[in-house]
Amino acid sequence: MKLAIISDIHSNLEALETALQDIKTQNVTAIYCTGDLVGYGANPNEVIELLWQNKVKCLMGNHDYACLDQRTRDEMIRNGRESIDYTKRVLTPESFDLLRKLPGFICENGIYLTHGLPPVLFDEYLDMQNKNELIQAFLSFTEQVAFVGHTHLFEVVELTDSGKIEKYEFDFSELDLKPTSRYLISAGSVGQPRDDNREAGYLIYDSETHQVIKRTFQYNVELTIEKIKAARLPENNGRRLLKD
Repeated sequence: MKLAIISDIHSNLEALETALQDIKTQNVTAIYCTGDLVGYGANPNEVIELLWQNKVKCLMGNHDYACLDQRTRDEMIRNGRESIDYTKRVLTPESFDLLRKLPGFICENGIYLTHGLPPVLFDEYLDMQNKNELIQAFLSFTEQVAFVGHTHLFEVVELTDSGKIEKYEFDFSELDLKPTSRYLISAGSVGQPRDDNREAGYLIYDSETHQVIKRTFQYNVELTIEKIKAARLPENNGRRLLKD
């Protein structure tokens, strides 16, 4: 079975459209999104609609929750707050309702998914956790692999059979899962990658080959930036998409 894991779309319609086109070539059984459907970009309603049209199983991210919870919005940095304010102004009642119904985690098909850190933490970054915090995260789920978002990076935390924690960047195309290890894997970002590369990406989990495969792609970044400017969103929301 092949499962596609996308993350952190952030209202970037052009990136999502391209990601879904690529996923259709990969013979996957299901598509999951580890949260942050909205924020930063100009097309929250279109992104939400496209996800539901393609039967993507989505989780709640901190930006999604900030549209529903004023305190979460207030605790964000300025760009985040302004992006949430725009998103709330343009969201349709139907989109608000779909955001409210997003679960905090999904556990099925042999994998565990949440946005920030297991069990259900929206705003904890995988790469900022110490060993004890990571051990607690592993103790909160029983599956061999958990996929998270929030960091906008491709990263791996491996718990070996001897109890050792190993952290490394997912800077290769395929990860062969060791049968005696367990994994926390950050799925990058479709809509706002932060790895100094303008390409967006996602992951595929193959339960038969016991591999996690990284897929990257280019899309119409310039159109996304034009929409961000036209919506009068913070310019940095688009400018940081141009990194090479």
